[in-house]
Amino acid sequence: MYKLRVIYIGACLLVSSMFVFGESKDQSYTFDKHPKASHEGFNIRNYIDFADDIQLIETYRIASPHGLHITFNQYVEGKEVLTAGAKLHLRNNGTFAVQNYMVHLPSLESNGLDKWYPSNTHLIPVYETFIPDHIHPTMRYTDIHGHLWLEKEINKFNRKDTTLFTKVFTVNPINSANAFYGGFFVDNKDSSNSTLDSQMYWVKNPVQFENDTFFLASEFLSFANISLPFDSNFIITTDSFSVNRLDDRFEYLNVFYHINEAGNYVNKLGYDALTIPLKVDVHAFSGADNSAYSPEFHTLQFGDGGVDDAEDGEVVIHEFTHSLSEIASPNNTVGAERQAMEEGTCDYFAKAYSRTYNDNTPNKIFSWDAHNIFWKGFNTNTNRAYPSSLKGNKDGDRDVWSSALMCIHDSIGREATDSLVLEHLFYQRANTTMPQMAKLILQIDSSEFDKRYYKKVKGCFVEADFLKWNASISPKNIPSPLIVLNQQGFIIGNGTLQINLPKKASYVIYNTLGQVILSDTQSKIMLQPQDFSKGYYVIQINIDGIHYTQRIIR
Repeated sequence: MYKLRVIYIGACLLVSSMFVFGESKDQSYTFDKHPKASHEGFNIRNYIDFADDIQLIETYRIASPHGLHITFNQYVEGKEVLTAGAKLHLRNNGTFAVQNYMVHLPSLESNGLDKWYPSNTHLIPVYETFIPDHIHPTMRYTDIHGHLWLEKEINKFNRKDTTLFTKVFTVNPINSANAFYGGFFVDNKDSSNSTLDSQMYWVKNPVQFENDTFFLASEFLSFANISLPFDSNFIITTDSFSVNRLDDRFEYLNVFYHINEAGNYVNKLGYDALTIPLKVDVHAFSGADNSAYSPEFHTLQFGDGGVDDAEDGEVVIHEFTHSLSEIASPNNTVGAERQAMEEGTCDYFAKAYSRTYNDNTPNKIFSWDAHNIFWKGFNTNTNRAYPSSLKGNKDGDRDVWSSALMCIHDSIGREATDSLVLEHLFYQRANTTMPQMAKLILQIDSSEFDKRYYKKVKGCFVEADFLKWNASISPKNIPSPLIVLNQQGFIIGNGTLQINLPKKASYVIYNTLGQVILSDTQSKIMLQPQDFSKGYYVIQINIDGIHYTQRIIR
């Protein structure tokens, strides 16, 4: 076998966002699975209005079963603005959606630096520096004075296809035996025993064959030495091959089987654009108890500390899901909630896969690698109030998101949930919040599945406190007390929108992502067009306990 190296992503930055759905203009967009680099007459300004001094440069495009997803980075004075830009989703049904997260800020003197960091008030010129590290390499962005503004963790054979039978854990011995960590079910420095051996099962693998030798390589992965320790090659010359966990070759067999199973499933759902072949190292990080996906090199690495990570199929599929997420929406795992959702989505996908084998540990993720003396692991059935219970970091809040997804899984089934989850990967961007992504998943259900699962999906998001059931606007026999003046002037941008209220009342203005734009208490609402980007907004007004809703357009 062979092996290669790793990187991951994360950091925190707040930028504004607007999500707009619309009809395509005078044409229906349909694209093949691998669209060409450009389309005749294509112009991003047909979809997004932005100032002349801003450039949007296409950096990535990928097709899903429901459309074409194009990512644009924002540039000012020819220099990239970190984490700012837009995403355009051209749907096969002839509609489009825009995620606009551009920033509109004055720039400081660039001092010859080639990137901008958007602070609260200005575009700050910054250096980009790669910091190598054995386990957590990072990219740092500092200004001319050395101030750190942003830090990001950065942590495909020409042979015949044939079948190889091997023994693996399905998905791990705790799950398959319905046991707890302890007794015969302990790591004991990788040793094996008859109890653990009894939890190994014969499975069928698609492999490659040449000159009487079977190679562990498929359309989804091959193996490589990426970090220490470097393994020696081993040769398989029979179509049935088995070793127990004491043998270092077992981790190769276990990882190979589970990634192939998950990859085939993702392809079956129509998302084969995401399953680009991976390079995988099953004994990595010099024995550290750590695993990671590298978007830079498209590699997976599994550490040997504690229980070997590659022995737990849930760890394997969790890391594999990171690769799907990154291929769908590259280089945007920035912001505390975005990072927590990244981990929570991977936890959910791994547990949903695990449940296809048995439901013995339905809510524990990594039930062999964790929930033991080495570390406590994570759960997918917590009931924490959003946002009051958030801890503000990816591992502290991942269960909030994974629990909501598992609720949906239990309500509408695995394939329906996974289709929604896989499609939403294309819409991920930096600094998104859980309510924003919950609303987006509902929009995907509405546009792609004709609201087939809307009520059940929304019920889970309401239970998680991401969303609320629509409040009654007002009793049908009571007319609205709101008086709205100069809507047309507000729309075209030359007049103030005025809403007269019968008495002083509190109000909140939301954009289409559910973000709070403004909240106040007044007897008259006065809105200036220059304070709003073009799009739809909702004003919720509370008068004596009755909620009234007024929709406005800018």
